[in-house]
Amino acid sequence: MTISGRSQRNLLLDTNLLLLLMFKILQRDPAKDTRLAKYSVLDLVIIEKIVSGFEALVTTPNILSEVSNLIRKNSYEEFQWLSSFILKNEERVVISKSVVSDQMFIQLGLTDIGFR
Repeated sequence: MTISGRSQRNLLLDTNLLLLLMFKILQRDPAKDTRLAKYSVLDLVIIEKIVSGFEALVTTPNILSEVSNLIRKNSYEEFQWLSSFILKNEERVVISKSVVSDQMFIQLGLTDIGFR
């Protein structure tokens, strides 16, 4: 099973895109974060512009778990933002049992296989 119901009204955000969005909103520099160092401040502007063109943002529990594990544990502001994001946006569950038999599971992993 994969995530269905994709349309121009919904945008599915993966871990990096969700982190970039958080950095833009919280006015953080991605160059100071190991995982996001390859992105620039311009990338933050671009992600914000892209996101604004959609009615709804969608993610999965696996993506939210990755984001939660990657944000600084002592950052109240980042966890507040993540909590707010979760409450305001759509979360779609991809049942793990339904995707592990997919041939791409080994290459993509559990989090990203749901995008197929």
